[in-house]
Amino acid sequence: MAGEIETFVRDIYMAGNIRITDKIVYESYNLIYKIYFDNQSPEEHIDELTQELLKLYSNHISIWEFNMERNKIGQVFLRLMISVKKMSGGRFGEFGYLNYLKNNLGNMNSRGQFIAEDKFGNKILRNYKY
Repeated sequence: MAGEIETFVRDIYMAGNIRITDKIVYESYNLIYKIYFDNQSPEEHIDELTQELLKLYSNHISIWEFNMERNKIGQVFLRLMISVKKMSGGRFGEFGYLNYLKNNLGNMNSRGQFIAEDKFGNKILRNYKY
């Protein structure tokens, strides 16, 4: 489940149709958790990423519930929020988590290189050290 969600977010980030940062991703995960697991109605405007994640949730919830208990699904969203918080900041600013998704979910090229984006939007080609 987490892999599906993160791959979905990675694909949105890579396509560039919706401008997202780690903070936006965190807020989207948090809002989805509040809606489905804290029974809160959204008070604020729902951004494009959250709208897309809500569609993903609606399309996949029956499969996810078939495979795990409802409270475990909520725990996945909590874990995703923790991951964003731990990976965001530092050298890559608010693209740390998104860089992780981009480079660790099947997008490494055959020469062992990856693209890292810093907090200023500069893209750097790096080599993996084996």
